[in-house]
Amino acid sequence: MIRFFAAHPTAANLLMLIFLILGIMAVPKLQRATLPDFTPAEVQIIVPYPGASAEDVEEAICQRIEDAVDGINDIEEVRCEARESMGTAVVKLREGGNVDYFLEDVKTEVEAIDNFPEQTELPIIKPLGRTDPVASIAITGPMSATDLKAYAEQIKDSLLLVPEISQIDIEGFSDHQIRIELPSHALR
Repeated sequence: MIRFFAAHPTAANLLMLIFLILGIMAVPKLQRATLPDFTPAEVQIIVPYPGASAEDVEEAICQRIEDAVDGINDIEEVRCEARESMGTAVVKLREGGNVDYFLEDVKTEVEAIDNFPEQTELPIIKPLGRTDPVASIAITGPMSATDLKAYAEQIKDSLLLVPEISQIDIEGFSDHQIRIELPSHALR
């Protein structure tokens, strides 16, 4: 390849010009940010209601939670899901709001609800975790997928020993399966 471009300098200049044009065309599509984008904080409220149908949970849990948190400042949205024996609400903070005050306001308002049915358990109120990917590492090699996953697990374990790294997710591999095969004559 070097011999070809040394013998044909015009081809090398044309290739460089093509790369420059492609680079200039790609500049507007590059993502630029001075600060990382953080998703607004969310607070999850789980209220177990053993033995109740989804309709009962909607009336007894979801509507009361929505009414209670309605007066809190900086709420962007409230989602409530009624399932059999459990109601789950997620309250989302508007961007720019104070997360600590927001969490305390939600706790105060939900714990002040005194007309839940007697069968309900105490509400579980917790902030939902926020994680943004920081780096990706691609691992490849001339080995089987199971060996490659085991190698990725070893790298994950060694990286988690670094105090600045708190979470690592391994993706791209299928879940482990246990397969038991018996000969057909043994099954008969």
